[in-house]
Amino acid sequence: MPYFRTYALVDGDEDMLIVMEDMKEKGFVMMDRHVGLDENHCRFVLKEVARLHAASLALQRDNPELHDTLAEQLVDNLFAREELHDHFKRAIDRFRGEFIETGFPG
Repeated sequence: MPYFRTYALVDGDEDMLIVMEDMKEKGFVMMDRHVGLDENHCRFVLKEVARLHAASLALQRDNPELHDTLAEQLVDNLFAREELHDHFKRAIDRFRGEFIETGFPG
């Protein structure tokens, strides 16, 4: 799967700006965020998140110093921001509620 290029990341006191490659030029279509993802896309996302976590565990095993440095930077730059913490918590709570209501087909 091709990945997008990130051209700039500007983190100001009040706002954050990320400039990324326009993937439409490569044929990608943005899903309607108000509709949500179908089961196939949900499965794909979960598999990719699992791969990300597996890569993190492999890095921790193979190069613990680099892993710790990157993990610390991630916490400092992302999760320590209160507004992002609240956003992620709301998203997880919403997902949990939808999952309990509808279930996830096996």
